[in-house]
Amino acid sequence: MPAERPAGSGGSEAPAMVEQLDTAVITPAMLEEEEQLEAAGLERERKMLEKVI
Repeated sequence: MPAERPAGSGGSEAPAMVEQLDTAVITPAMLEEEEQLEAAGLERERKMLEKVI
């Protein structure tokens, strides 16, 4: 049995919300954070490899 929406749910609003979520915004701060996380991950991997060798 399909789930029912409450009477006041306003079904027409859902597509607009989905449309807004489809638009990704990437800021310079996000790019910088990604670079820092990648560098930290590479450093961690390098240290683990040093222990193995």
